[in-house]
Amino acid sequence: MHSSKRMPRIKQVPKFFKNKSNSGFTFQSSGKQSPKGFTLIELLIVISIIAILVAIAAFSYSLAQKRTRNGQRQSDLNKFSLALEEYFADHREYPTASQINCMVTGSGGGCEAPFNVYMTRIPLDPLDNTPYTYSPTNDTDLGPGTRYQNYTLSANKEGFTYSITKPD
Repeated sequence: MHSSKRMPRIKQVPKFFKNKSNSGFTFQSSGKQSPKGFTLIELLIVISIIAILVAIAAFSYSLAQKRTRNGQRQSDLNKFSLALEEYFADHREYPTASQINCMVTGSGGGCEAPFNVYMTRIPLDPLDNTPYTYSPTNDTDLGPGTRYQNYTLSANKEGFTYSITKPD
C-alpha cells in the first residue's frame, strides 16, 4: 500500500520581486500608501535648529552693537580731549567742570568771558546718554589757587574702560 503521507502545508511567503536597479531583492508593498507629511519629531528637530541659529545671530548682533558703542565712546573721548587742549591753548588752564557748557555755547552761567566754541555738543555715552566723567585737577606744585593744569576723562560702561589723563 502506498502510504499517503500528507505533504506539509507551506506557509504563504511575502512576494518578492527583482529590483532592476541592483541585484538585491526588495520587499513588495502590501498596497498601503505611507502617510504624507512630517512627523512630530522631524518638525521638532527643524524648529530646534532654527532656534539655535536665531540665538547665535542675536548674540552676534548684540556683540556688534556693543563694539560699536565702545568705538563711539573712544572717539567721543578723543574729540573731547582735543577740545580741552584747544581750550588750554587759549586760556593756559583746563576748564572747571561747570565751565564745560561754555565750551559748547560760548557764553552762559559760569563763563568768565565770551568763549570760543570748542565743541558742537557735549559728548554723551551712546548707551544711556549720560555724560562722561571729566575731572580737572590742580597742579599741587604751583601752590593753592592755581589753575587746572591736569584732567582725567573716562568712560566705564559695558565692561569697557577708557581713560585719558593729561598730562600724559
